[in-house]
Amino acid sequence: MMQNPRAGHRMIKFAREKGATAAETALGRLRERILSGEMAAGTKLNQSDLALELGMSRIPVRDAIRALADEGLVTHDPHRTAVVASLSMEDVVELYEMRIAVEPLACSLAVPHLTEEDLGGVRRALDNLDGTEDPARWLETHDRFHGGLYRRSGRPRMISLLDRARAQTRRYTWIRLDRDADEIAAEHRLILAAAERGDSRSLRMLVEAHLTAGYETVTRRLAALMANDRTAVPAGFAGLNALRGGGVRPATK
Repeated sequence: MMQNPRAGHRMIKFAREKGATAAETALGRLRERILSGEMAAGTKLNQSDLALELGMSRIPVRDAIRALADEGLVTHDPHRTAVVASLSMEDVVELYEMRIAVEPLACSLAVPHLTEEDLGGVRRALDNLDGTEDPARWLETHDRFHGGLYRRSGRPRMISLLDRARAQTRRYTWIRLDRDADEIAAEHRLILAAAERGDSRSLRMLVEAHLTAGYETVTRRLAALMANDRTAVPAGFAGLNALRGGGVRPATK
């Protein structure tokens, strides 16, 4: 490991995932740190410092920050240092509104085209969800579960919109996850069973109910956090770090 030439900074030469570019590796590492709350809302993302920390040049870090801005995880102005974005009620409302309107339809359209291989991937994702205690891995696997249900919809614009909306919703999923993990798992099993039966109508209804339950819980708890009611989210909740230090922003009127 190279010695860091700048005092106060760690230099970590992260191993890249097989086949991943430096930018993809940087994106994955930074996204995980933001979603886990290690990087709290308002944290400045200095490209030079992060490049030293990650053991790579500034260019892939710059590209990763741009991608994080597209996901809504950071605010990025070309003339200013990017910062980790605050959570806001208007963001979560819009994201869930989009998903509730589009995702159930996309899933129902995909049902006739789901292969056994597709369903096998969704089953494995569900099994992995039940077996992991790592929050970042849980969120990644959760995306694979839901994405696997609408990927065969034949609607590329819907898929693109949902992929981006899901990425931007991930940071709010923390607010529901810790307390409602068993409830979420039960909903997932019902959704998978409908897909396996080829029941597009039931699948559409179940996905809509699942998203609506998440929307109602997240908005209720986020509102409580805005009112400084910390009992709204369990104290051990890792993502709560992202809410500390003024990281929650109310919706504008």
